[in-house]
Amino acid sequence: MRRFTYFLIAVGLFSLPSAAWAQEANERRQYVREIVIQSGETTGDLTCYFCSIRVRGTVKGDAIAIGGGIEIDGTVVGDAVAAGGGIRLGPGAKVGGEAVAAGGRLERGAQASVGGEAESAWWFYVPGQRQLFLPCILLYTAVNLGLVLVSSLVMRRRRVAALADTIDGHPVWTLLAGAGVLLVATVLLRFSGKLGDAGEILDTGVAIALAVTLAAGCPGFPLWLGRRLPRVGGSLQAALAGALLLTLLQLIPIAGVFVFLAVILLATGCAVLSGFGSGADWLLSLLEHGRPGLSSRPRGPGPASP
Repeated sequence: MRRFTYFLIAVGLFSLPSAAWAQEANERRQYVREIVIQSGETTGDLTCYFCSIRVRGTVKGDAIAIGGGIEIDGTVVGDAVAAGGGIRLGPGAKVGGEAVAAGGRLERGAQASVGGEAESAWWFYVPGQRQLFLPCILLYTAVNLGLVLVSSLVMRRRRVAALADTIDGHPVWTLLAGAGVLLVATVLLRFSGKLGDAGEILDTGVAIALAVTLAAGCPGFPLWLGRRLPRVGGSLQAALAGALLLTLLQLIPIAGVFVFLAVILLATGCAVLSGFGSGADWLLSLLEHGRPGLSSRPRGPGPASP
């Protein structure tokens, strides 16, 4: 298992649209519908998105379930990783690498063997996962609300209002900008593998840039949504109310991942289009007139600070 397992699991969510680019021979990848390897059957790597994996035969590679669980009564030569689900090892089951249940329980039957580490991370949650565990839900909700709160306080009211105004005025361009940023980041991460040691520097730079962009843009969509909720007064209250509603929507099995992806795209897009809250028309004005648009018209509850 490579280091930073949980980080790679999270990155896997962003790879959903591009997952079909590089499917190798004897590798199986499935969406929503479970994968079953019968007794006597042998296959290569298994990847299941929002579905479960049942292994009674042999997997000569890794078994990875994102948003689902894994049941092993046979052999997995590589790692078994369930992100958003549990792992059950039946009597005599064998895992040559590590067994990681991120967001679920790890159950081991009699004489079940794991070559590497066997661990369960109760705090991990994948938006849209089928199995819901209360500790994961509570922590995920607290993290979402905390991130929006901290970002709103750091960015200040005028800049957060500009983020929401960007989504309000240019929803399509915001989505396209977010998709473009993630596409460029994906290409750079794929290319970095050919650069040797320099690739690690590029990986770090891309990760930092994405993290900063997402953190800066994360209050935008919640505020945009919160403005439309009844009986919500004040920009900060509207942003937190919108964040809570978005979190609840992300708990819906399967559909929650699409809400999560929309949040990521809009957060990234509004941060880029607005110049990190400089103005709702910042980038579009820069491209059209050669100078950024810095004005942002306050909308919704709560006056925007000058």
